[in-house]
Amino acid sequence: MLRKKSLATLILAMWIIFAIPFQVNASRMRPKYKDKNKVSAQMSTSAVESEYIKLEDNSSRYAYNILVKNSDKWIQTTSVQKRQICGYKIKVLIDNVDYDIINLQMGVEKEIIPDVTLTLNATFTNQGQFIKIEYVIKNYSNRSYKINIATYSNVSIDNKISTKITPFTNGFGFKATQGNIEDLELNFIVGKNINVTNTDSIWCGEKVDVDANLFSSGRCCSCSGDVAIAYAWKDKVLLPKSNLNCSTLVGVGQVSGSPEILVTTPSSLSNTFYAGQTYGIKGLVFGTNNIEGTRVYYSIDNGDKILAHTFDDKKGSFVSDFKIPPNLSEGIHRIDFFAEDKYGMISSTQIVLIVVKKETCTVIFESNGGSSVEDFTKVSIGSKILPPKPPTKQGFDFVGWYKDSECNYKWDFENDKVEENTKLYAKWKKQTATVSQIPSQINSPELVSIVVPQGAFDESVEMRLAYAPNYLDLFKEHLNFKNLFALDINIFGVNTGAKVQPNEGKSVQITLPVPKELLHQKDKIKVALLKDNEIEILDSEIIFIDDVCCIRFFANHFSPYAFYIEKDIEIIKDDKMPKAQSPTAENTADKIKNSYDEKSPKTNDDTNAFPLFICLTSSGIAFFIIKEKKS
Repeated sequence: MLRKKSLATLILAMWIIFAIPFQVNASRMRPKYKDKNKVSAQMSTSAVESEYIKLEDNSSRYAYNILVKNSDKWIQTTSVQKRQICGYKIKVLIDNVDYDIINLQMGVEKEIIPDVTLTLNATFTNQGQFIKIEYVIKNYSNRSYKINIATYSNVSIDNKISTKITPFTNGFGFKATQGNIEDLELNFIVGKNINVTNTDSIWCGEKVDVDANLFSSGRCCSCSGDVAIAYAWKDKVLLPKSNLNCSTLVGVGQVSGSPEILVTTPSSLSNTFYAGQTYGIKGLVFGTNNIEGTRVYYSIDNGDKILAHTFDDKKGSFVSDFKIPPNLSEGIHRIDFFAEDKYGMISSTQIVLIVVKKETCTVIFESNGGSSVEDFTKVSIGSKILPPKPPTKQGFDFVGWYKDSECNYKWDFENDKVEENTKLYAKWKKQTATVSQIPSQINSPELVSIVVPQGAFDESVEMRLAYAPNYLDLFKEHLNFKNLFALDINIFGVNTGAKVQPNEGKSVQITLPVPKELLHQKDKIKVALLKDNEIEILDSEIIFIDDVCCIRFFANHFSPYAFYIEKDIEIIKDDKMPKAQSPTAENTADKIKNSYDEKSPKTNDDTNAFPLFICLTSSGIAFFIIKEKKS
């Protein structure tokens, strides 16, 4: 019995030793899911307030409530019913199924359906005069949803049914006023502001009609009495593992505080505008008490707003410009001009309709003595062009295309755009031939030179010499001699880095000092070339440069070379003799690698831990049994 218990204990211990590390590693691999009820660091209180405005949350019937301050008194913007604070409601449609959102707490995610949550955030902008209300819908699932979200409420400042709702003329908000409270104005900004997300629909009217018009567009010219508002974002796609952010501004300001704008130019359809070009605008901003920091914007076809002008101190006229996008299609397009002050108040929009045409131009390529390059015609103004095929010029390397005839300013094909008829100029650099590598076995390396005739290569080149004793056997298969010095001579393109040969019919002149091994019979030194396993004897001559004996020869092919003593020559001719393979860095490296691979174990082979575990466990059990028998 004791032996069985001991044996069981040993097996259990071995299993724990093996399993614990596995469990630890496995736990590290598990995804950590976000706690959807965790309070955000941004807001954790039940109310946020500034000197002007306050937002309260956590109502049992509503999403939140807004209060404004007047004469040091907090005033509700919605009515009081049965001692219950009325407020602003939120309705969310997820795949056309509606959910009423109540009892929110700022900064805390509230689950709507499994894996989809809503968070209410509130921050202040414009020196605390406006509060930014943000709705963040998060999708933790791996599927997409269609989302509609609406905010709506009856509006009754200080519980007075005489509240008046006036829509902004540009359609991106409302103004709520109460006649008995002097100079108090509550502004709802739901579009055309850097701090908000443009809504898809806005509505205002009588309170009894609000529920039926949450996702509808419509407004009365000026509603008063028991009124309500609604605005919504519709048909948004909530992608897997993503967020949807929608925001508005609510704040206080003067009734007369909204700026107004008048644009005098451009003057409408009487002028033609060309895609890609820039045009001037003139206008006037007035009717605002907060002109400092007021900005003028424009947008084309309800696109993104673009800043045109910012006022420094006083209102009045402005001069600026706007650009027609290069890709704008031909036809009639709409430009909206509007102004926005530093508190977020926006003006009515002045709409200008313009006729846009596509204007084209020509790009001429001046090759400066090189081969001709075809001009680019019908290039759209404001567009980029692709580089043409590079021209060629004998004895020169092509550097690039330049904007000026002196070739000081290079054309940037990735960034530069064609704005008018343009001429580009080719820049050339005279081809050169240099020596970049000389083996130590050659004395007086400064005397090594290469002379390249015009047209021998299509680019600048460099010659590289390498001492090659491994070529001796190759030459001995064809020549019977003793005195030999072998070189590997190669030519490389400077621009491409590739090995090159002279163009057909061209040869280069090479000069280098005679190797010291052959100086004893320098008058009889000759040069041999091994080409296609055939020996070719080159014409050469002995010259002296600064009292140094040098050999000069012409070559039109680059491969193994040998310098030899003439009297030792005896060419071996045997058509049956197999051709030797020239040793190269590539095949030598392959042989070394293959040999190494055959002898070396693979370091990335997978190792199965289970047999090792079985082996250790069996050894432990056997040891224990032997010990028990002995005892």
